[in-house]
Amino acid sequence: MPTTRGIYYPATSTVDGYVTDVAAVATSITATRSQMHFTWADSTARTAATGMIIDDCGYQTDTGITYRYNGSAWKAWESDWITYTPTLAGITIGTGGSAASAWSYKYVLGDIRVKGGAILGSSGGAVTGVPTITIPANRVALVHPYEATAGGAVLYDTSTTTPYLVTVGTDNTNVDKVRLYPHNSGAVVSAISATVPFTWAAGDAITVDFTYRPA
Repeated sequence: MPTTRGIYYPATSTVDGYVTDVAAVATSITATRSQMHFTWADSTARTAATGMIIDDCGYQTDTGITYRYNGSAWKAWESDWITYTPTLAGITIGTGGSAASAWSYKYVLGDIRVKGGAILGSSGGAVTGVPTITIPANRVALVHPYEATAGGAVLYDTSTTTPYLVTVGTDNTNVDKVRLYPHNSGAVVSAISATVPFTWAAGDAITVDFTYRPA
């Protein structure tokens, strides 16, 4: 299909020639797109895929995650919200307590965003130290023991309707969890304990919304 300065000329001067050329282009585009977009039933099918090139994408139906090929491996890239159940340390929800919102995560351009929380119950609910939360997939290896994580958390004292802002960060050298660190934004928090920044009671809540880079 010759062109001159962006002007298209069909291979022949007839209408049939133009239609034939357009059909050929459409067929070529369809073939190319079929090579760039994959669909798999599970991780076994994804691992068995061949013929990929950099930036090819594929959708895994059992997880609802879209993957992107980086030249050597498929990397989880995008998804809708996926529910998960983290292990909470330093936090006991107690009888009558509940999740402030369903714990869930999603892939956003290769990073993982996590949202969730807990409301303390009327019996047995407690915060006994600096809370830690397991994450849905390990993060990249840490450069140093305490690194920042995008996002944050709110500790809410229901009796005084006071929110306390804290930071979500890494948990020493552990790549499978994060922890909540106090800082001087809003109400001053010197440490998180059973009585700081307030004496925890039924109805008090912890909510988080943070993003990190998975391994």
